[in-house]
Amino acid sequence: MAEVVLVHGIGQERHDPADLGASMTADLAVGLRAAGFTAEADALPGRTTLAYFADLFGRPDQQGVAMPAQEDLVAGLLADILRNAATRGPQEADRQEAARALAVATGEHPDAQGPRAALRPLLRAATRMSTFGRLGFALAEQYFWQALGQVAQYFTEPDTRNQIVERLTAQLGPETKVVVAHSLGTVVAYEALHRLAHPLPLLVTLGSPLGLRTVIYERLAPQPPHVPPLLRRWVNILDRDDLIAAEAELGRLFPGAAEVVEPHRLVDNGREPHAARAYLGQAETGRPVGEILRGA
Repeated sequence: MAEVVLVHGIGQERHDPADLGASMTADLAVGLRAAGFTAEADALPGRTTLAYFADLFGRPDQQGVAMPAQEDLVAGLLADILRNAATRGPQEADRQEAARALAVATGEHPDAQGPRAALRPLLRAATRMSTFGRLGFALAEQYFWQALGQVAQYFTEPDTRNQIVERLTAQLGPETKVVVAHSLGTVVAYEALHRLAHPLPLLVTLGSPLGLRTVIYERLAPQPPHVPPLLRRWVNILDRDDLIAAEAELGRLFPGAAEVVEPHRLVDNGREPHAARAYLGQAETGRPVGEILRGA
């Protein structure tokens, strides 16, 4: 088992696991070098593995929202993200577009017809907004539908959810020092780390939706949410324009051992605030990983 375990997010089903693991490792090496950990960056390929689970969502042409419960969950997820866009979206036009879509979805507009009826208008609003293009999502309704559908499948299909968590759990051995997780992968990591039988020195979460209260936070297991007991250090990193990362200070939502959850770290990912590659290449990501690997 590897010292560093990487966990990907949604929309990775078109990538070969070996290629994706190599790419994420190379991106993290950039972050290590930026933080001054050159030797650790050079040795990283032999110390890293990827917990891959995208294949468990099925083929791309089969993905999407299949059940009413999944439709409701995707509508709720879009509403949560659009609330963030309405209050802190980087462009005024996007903030106004998000507010209009939310008015329809929440019944404050004469055309409102309930959450599922509002799913398509919410989806269309999201794909029209430049903010969501900057998140790294393709500006295509079908892709957005499929990507968010994976989140819905995770929370509504218990067998799929358990298999995904087990994929990561199987990669975590006594020699594992670091877990670096992105997007939906941070949810998987949170749940898997509650199954640990041995201490983990560091968890790094990138662009985490764990703070999306309406859809994700209330569905986490175990409840009420708290720091995994054997986790020793948790660093949460986000771009201020990353609308998926709803809550910066996760320590407020995840109580546990004192000082396990460190104050959040802000980065600037440029044109793609939610992109894994941009997050992994930041010095703020490389620094805590390098500290653990050098100490190890």
